[in-house]
Amino acid sequence: MDDKIKVVPAGLQRIGVVLDGLVIRRVFSDHPAEEVGLRIGDRLISVDSQTVSTMEEARQHLITHSKTPLPVDLVVARGDTTLSFRQVPRRTFEIPYVESRIRDGVAYFKLFGFADSALDQWRDHLRRLPLEETNGLIIDLRGTQSGY
Repeated sequence: MDDKIKVVPAGLQRIGVVLDGLVIRRVFSDHPAEEVGLRIGDRLISVDSQTVSTMEEARQHLITHSKTPLPVDLVVARGDTTLSFRQVPRRTFEIPYVESRIRDGVAYFKLFGFADSALDQWRDHLRRLPLEETNGLIIDLRGTQSGY
């Protein structure tokens, strides 16, 4: 399996990151990874004392189907520093595929992927933003890893 950015199905227990190989490319707000201080650019070295050398190995250790998952211990490289994160909880959450905001009269939508729930999330963002107050729209598809 190649080491491209992968998105896992909803309903699994996870810490709240998107990996590109072993490098964290996205940290979801209000999820365990952010709460313990993991950052974009951190590179996974080990998960629960198991050295990981591929994204698939990391995912196998990070994600669980258990309804009562145990916390996970992580070691990451951040620049020249090695950091340990102990007892990082795993939780079930729906991956947010859409972010939106309005700034200076311009609506900005960022789409992170084309999954089953992305369309509903897109519609929800459209309903919540006061688009009548905008004079421009930017739709950012750079993070989608296109395909569908």
